[in-house]
Amino acid sequence: MERSDLFMAFAWSLRQGQLDQSTGASATTIETTLRECARIMVARELADPRRRHQAQTRLDTSFSLQFKKWKNEDPAPRPEHALPNSTVKLLARLYGASTKKNLTIIADLVIIAYFFLLRVCEYTKSTRSTQTIPLRRQDIQLWQNNRILHHSLPREELLRADAVTINLENQKNGVKGAVVHHTSSGDSTFDPVKSMARLVFAIQTLPG
Repeated sequence: MERSDLFMAFAWSLRQGQLDQSTGASATTIETTLRECARIMVARELADPRRRHQAQTRLDTSFSLQFKKWKNEDPAPRPEHALPNSTVKLLARLYGASTKKNLTIIADLVIIAYFFLLRVCEYTKSTRSTQTIPLRRQDIQLWQNNRILHHSLPREELLRADAVTINLENQKNGVKGAVVHHTSSGDSTFDPVKSMARLVFAIQTLPG
């Protein structure tokens, strides 16, 4: 009972934002946090504080009713709206036409992220520790007529590639060695193959 009361006090502190001085966590966040804490306790052969009897499948009434009350108080979820295709194309075209090298590289990164559905930490270095390994030149294969092009080739030859394959060594979702392949879109300003070829060439001029 004491551990159950402590668990409920922890839930209330999350709700009131006492731990991070925020406006308070949502009911879903609190429910998920307590579930994870309970899972760790059970793994260490301790009882789940949310259940009076460990054989019961449902949570104790005090927890289930409290979660339900908080969910009723929470505002309705607002779905995220995806960027339309035209916005991504406009960004790629404007940055790609820039005379500044860093902006043209950003344009190519945007195109690659769009076509390969990459998370930010999968194509740029994260400022915090993460299990995701960002995409590296060694993870990229450029193809022409089913033949792999060596990365050391001149820019003009790399741009003749008609397909590209990337290997994501480790991802946030725990999937390792995911391979994704794309053929050329035929659009000179919005093509994942041409963008990857330009990036591979740009990396050649950088320090090891």
